[in-house]
Amino acid sequence: NHGRIYVAQFSDLMRLPLILILFRVLPSRDSGATAYALVLFSIGLISPWVSIASNKPILCEIVAPNLRGQIFAYQRLIEQSSAALFGAPLVGWLCENVFGYQLPSRGSHQVGINHANAHALARSMEAITLVCWGLCFFLYGVVHFTYPADKRRREKEVKSRVMKE
Repeated sequence: NHGRIYVAQFSDLMRLPLILILFRVLPSRDSGATAYALVLFSIGLISPWVSIASNKPILCEIVAPNLRGQIFAYQRLIEQSSAALFGAPLVGWLCENVFGYQLPSRGSHQVGINHANAHALARSMEAITLVCWGLCFFLYGVVHFTYPADKRRREKEVKSRVMKE
């Protein structure tokens, strides 16, 4: 009842320090491509765990077989469209309004402004990623309470259907 949820929480929790390393530690140390590749590989390695080892199996256990395709589609729709609709605009808003991104004047190539803008963009991406993955971690905590009851309800539905047949 809890193992799959722990996998999702572990994945979300482990990605948080990796994002901090990616945006704070590596740039401050002028790390090479190998260090960035290692961190990005690690993020890419553990990110799919949430979907593959948690979301899909849990949904398979609590959703009727004739509704699974529809539920999977809705889940992907919500996940992907919310990222597309809110992610980039929020990063842009944070860049300009919180972290001081300045639009360069036409034709200027000031290194100081470019560096400050890169810093603002990195902080914005870091903030959005940390908040979203942190929120996912806590929301999976709620699933610890709802999943066992949902699973029992689905098992009762299956038993009653078998009894009728």
